[in-house]
Amino acid sequence: MTGASAWSEALSAALRDAAPLTRIVVLDEARSTQDECRRLAGDRPGCLVTALRQTSGRGRLGRRWADDRGEGVALTLSVAPQPPERLALAAGVAVCEAAERLAGRPLGIRWPNDVMAEGRKLAGILIEQIDDVALVGVGVNVNQITWPSELADAAISLRQLTGAAVDRIHVTAEVAAGLISTLRRCDAELAAAFAPRDLLAGTTRVFLLGGERITGVVERVDPLAGLRVHTPDGLRTLPAALTSLAP
Repeated sequence: MTGASAWSEALSAALRDAAPLTRIVVLDEARSTQDECRRLAGDRPGCLVTALRQTSGRGRLGRRWADDRGEGVALTLSVAPQPPERLALAAGVAVCEAAERLAGRPLGIRWPNDVMAEGRKLAGILIEQIDDVALVGVGVNVNQITWPSELADAAISLRQLTGAAVDRIHVTAEVAAGLISTLRRCDAELAAAFAPRDLLAGTTRVFLLGGERITGVVERVDPLAGLRVHTPDGLRTLPAALTSLAP
């Protein structure tokens, strides 16, 4: 099934019971579904925007996430404002669970926003708060089998995991439905779903907090509170909302 109108019809049918989804917009091409959702949703939650091809998408910290060949999935859902660390946790769990169903295997979450498989990035998440609405953007590698040289060892797709082409409409519907459902779960349920998928626990990492670089062994990640890290100066708890992984 090709073309924006066909996608729109299929997604409307697949997500017809996914309240509070109120609007589905499918574009043949967009520079960024995040920007298009901001424009189209205004201050209203429940708007889902996806594009068959995204040319200038962005990830966290201004990094680029594009799908010039139209082989992946890019979508943005507008939701009611929540603390960004809770939105990041819920989105990470939702996308990981959806990707596990599609890939047929357990996957992991590299805090704060990457879904990983075999040590490579399968999906990424971008959370932006805009006035009275929050935007949850998701990019999933779906049918890519070749990568630019700089991504060859860093990215992986569902097709590479399953050995077969994957329906991008089905991926979009699974991720969108998962986001809507997971946002209803309580904090304890989200934390319990995240913990066994946490890929940072037990690893040595470098974090950025303000202008400080902090190196240490991660004891555990609590996405709603902080990261417990054993540094040469002792155990530190780094605030989740203000800390990022060094590139």
